[in-house]
Amino acid sequence: MIRLEIACYWTAKRFYIRSLRPLPRHLMPGTRGKFMHLYEKVLELYQNTFQYMIDHPVVLGLAVVFLTLAAVGAWYVVSHHLHSLLITLLCAAGFAAGALVLYRGFVLEMLDLMVAGGFLVLIFPLIYREAIRIAKVAYGDATAMSRGHARRARA
Repeated sequence: MIRLEIACYWTAKRFYIRSLRPLPRHLMPGTRGKFMHLYEKVLELYQNTFQYMIDHPVVLGLAVVFLTLAAVGAWYVVSHHLHSLLITLLCAAGFAAGALVLYRGFVLEMLDLMVAGGFLVLIFPLIYREAIRIAKVAYGDATAMSRGHARRARA
């Protein structure tokens, strides 16, 4: 992977971006690299966006406020709900893997893949439901009924 460093400079109230490092051979001007057109378009897009933001300070301020609030919101969600996010992502990945194995089992007409995929598709929603219920009990967001179930399960 070739790393491109970008430098920004001002000229006559215009904002320009240029590369500090030489481009790879397939991106060099004068050659007919398949990515050169895309590279030029991306640089032009960045240039136009930065110029627009500089010409409209209110929009720039609103973008900064929006990005700051997004960063604070992401920090809050990750710091307070990381356990629920991990449970959700792991169970969704297990369910998707089961669906893929089930599909491949049907396509290849292999009974063992069908059984394994069906088992994963059935078990991961159940694991998700119980894990979220136990997490609610552990973090104090549970109803009386789920606390009773968790107590019987020794959670």
